[in-house]
Amino acid sequence: MIYITINITLAKVYLLYEMHITNNEPDKNLWEDVRKGSDAAFEKLYLQYVRLLYRYGLKFTSQGQLIEDCIQELFSGIIKYHKTLSHTDNIKYYLLKSFKNKLVRILKKEQKYSVDEDNNYYFEVQFSIEHEIMQTEEERNRKELLSRAVKKLSSRQKEAIYLRYTNQLEYEEISSIMGIEVESCRNIIYKAIKTLRERIKETT
Repeated sequence: MIYITINITLAKVYLLYEMHITNNEPDKNLWEDVRKGSDAAFEKLYLQYVRLLYRYGLKFTSQGQLIEDCIQELFSGIIKYHKTLSHTDNIKYYLLKSFKNKLVRILKKEQKYSVDEDNNYYFEVQFSIEHEIMQTEEERNRKELLSRAVKKLSSRQKEAIYLRYTNQLEYEEISSIMGIEVESCRNIIYKAIKTLRERIKETT
């Protein structure tokens, strides 16, 4: 694996994350600057999405180094082929889809990714505990109930609601990432939410 040289330190990534720096520049403008070869735009792109991509990768595998390699390969390609990148108004969708394709391809090659006859595959959803200390006991109880309920969902349901509610993607974008029809995507999410409500209700 040949690593690109990115003048961005891990400390800088975490500093920007902790400061909750948001991107006020429209995705379209940032992406167009990346396509023009702007180093500043690429750095901004990397800082803004590297943690999101890493967290998404952990849903499919616990191999941190493999996830890092896939992210490296993704951004290497963006730098190398910036002139031929397609237009997009949603960078998050573009990167998530491209990253998943690369990661799944490698996992399949290593025989560490499989889909059974019920279309199930490994996809783990965990809730952040960054603000656990600030939560009330009632809030922690609700979170625990939801966490247990989510674990009982199918892998497709987990991924669909993760992309929908954690990453705020549209149904069309989710269906494209998951390789399913839009209507199937809607049904998966609807049934997942219905199941969650029923299971939480049963335990309260």
